[in-house]
Amino acid sequence: LVPDLTADAPGGTAIRSGVLAKAVAADDDLTTETVHEAARYLGLGLASAINLLNPTRIVLGGGVIEAVDLLFAVAERNARREALPTPAASVEIVRAGLGDNAGVVGAAMLGGQARA
Repeated sequence: LVPDLTADAPGGTAIRSGVLAKAVAADDDLTTETVHEAARYLGLGLASAINLLNPTRIVLGGGVIEAVDLLFAVAERNARREALPTPAASVEIVRAGLGDNAGVVGAAMLGGQARA
């Protein structure tokens, strides 16, 4: 499932989110285990942020979050389980709504604020 990863290949040696999504969909054991482990650590980091900052909402974005539902689901579950009960119950954890355009929109907004 994983393409040949050489430095001169398109994208270099990076494994792109689409490849991960296909591998998870195909029930590739190593990929699924790796996604679960990454999501566990992401969930622990989110739980720490929830406990420290007590945010109303956490927005997760990026190619892997958008392409691999398993990563988002496991990270959210772990964050809620590891955070203190009251902030864990009140925080909203969502995916970014702008997708791959989030960076461009954010830069445009910052540029507009700088001109004002």
